[in-house]
Amino acid sequence: MYGLTHPAIVAALVAAKNRGVDVALKTDKIESAGKTQAGMITKLQAAGVPVEVSEQSRHLHHKFAVIDGRYVVPGSYNWTENAERRNRENLVILECPEMAQVFSAEWESIRKHSLEEKRCSYVETCFSFDGIW
Repeated sequence: MYGLTHPAIVAALVAAKNRGVDVALKTDKIESAGKTQAGMITKLQAAGVPVEVSEQSRHLHHKFAVIDGRYVVPGSYNWTENAERRNRENLVILECPEMAQVFSAEWESIRKHSLEEKRCSYVETCFSFDGIW
């Protein structure tokens, strides 16, 4: 997750954790050093939510969630108040277990010291674009 400064989203993640939902996050190093995001991470960790802050020098610019191995929530939407109130953002909820597997594999591939260049190839996993272009 690149940006995570929205108090309501953090509260919802904590509430989910308190209900027994498996919640875990990986966040960007530079953004997580900012006062607001660092405070949100502290709240999440205090609630028992594992938060891994990337050690990479480049941005961890992902903005996605995988839910129950069935749903994927990708988009440009940073989980911030600015994204909700000021920016033009997008967020979609896709029910596609195959795509959830691909995003879950990407989640697992994100490592603190990995500098391997990753290119996503998930676009045609659940959708056929034949005849569109």
